Amino acid sequence: ADLHSGDGGVSSSGRSSPSKPSNDDSAPSRCFELLGFDIIIDEKLRPWLIEVNHSPSFNMDSPLDARVKSGAIGDILAALNLDG
Repeated sequence: ADLHSGDGGVSSSGRSSPSKPSNDDSAPSRCFELLGFDIIIDEKLRPWLIEVNHSPSFNMDSPLDARVKSGAIGDILAALNLDG
């Protein structure tokens, strides 16, 4: 299913969508929402969705947490294309 609202806003995947703000037609919107998906992998390597968090934690309690969450933050900043 397509989770994008279709209104030029933000997709549910956390990616920024290039909508135009009403006050400046030359710059794309930098609005986005980041969702946290909790999944579990069973013995047959099938993923099962446990929950979707609208405000996921960015506490980094372990080296794995730090690696995953730092990478996610970097990906978000790259998707926002803040350099240009």
